[in-house]
Amino acid sequence: MALPVPGSLEPRGYLAVEVEVEVELELEADARGVPLTFATTHFTESDSGARARQAEHLVGLLRGVRTPTILTGDLNARPDSPEVKTLTESLVDAWLDGGTSDGFSYSASRPARRIDYVLASREFDVVRAQVVKSGASDHLPVVADLVLSAAERAD
Repeated sequence: MALPVPGSLEPRGYLAVEVEVEVELELEADARGVPLTFATTHFTESDSGARARQAEHLVGLLRGVRTPTILTGDLNARPDSPEVKTLTESLVDAWLDGGTSDGFSYSASRPARRIDYVLASREFDVVRAQVVKSGASDHLPVVADLVLSAAERAD
């Protein structure tokens, strides 16, 4: 789905998929499927106003999602920016709950900025978050271990 982009800036988008994950319940011998939404995005790099509009648009889209949600992406914005704050009004920044270092993921060769995120709806508990060394991209991957709360698994 397209995100708002002013003028001649590069088009940006948002991709979401609902998946069913298998969970094991402590009181049941069998596992069962629980639906969740996994989404990813890449915000505009050079225009903070455009990123703010993209964040507001994305929050509006996520309001319609009725399943636990994980959003990942290159937001091209620091954690204290208005666009990230817009997203973290309704989503948890996994790094703040489980990260153990500065979380810098850009650039891969000389990480000096935290602009890549794993955000999750409040049905998730964050176990840990980390930045992984890799040469696969100009960004380092951000990985988070998330656990769906017991109440959500039992519904």
